[in-house]
Amino acid sequence: MSKKSYALQDVQDCVIQALAKQAGCDARAIGPQHSLKHLGLSSIEATAFVGHIEEALDLMLDLTILYDHATVESLTRYLFDRLAAKTPAVAVPACLD
Repeated sequence: MSKKSYALQDVQDCVIQALAKQAGCDARAIGPQHSLKHLGLSSIEATAFVGHIEEALDLMLDLTILYDHATVESLTRYLFDRLAAKTPAVAVPACLD
């Protein structure tokens, strides 16, 4: 496993793209203050979303992050902080390759 560091905007873009895919909407319709609950993801879609983020950012996550971080911005900041704690160099998330 290689250690990588991500820019905050790259993490946010990854979150938004994954949300748009699961919610079946245009990524441009999702902004930083967008409520995750408002997207109406089913439990299966939420599980797939978290799995996508885990794979793209090489993190182990719990589904409760969607309740603990209710907006795109809050979730992005949480993920960014988790990544910053474990990684030294700048890279691009797999979902943006």
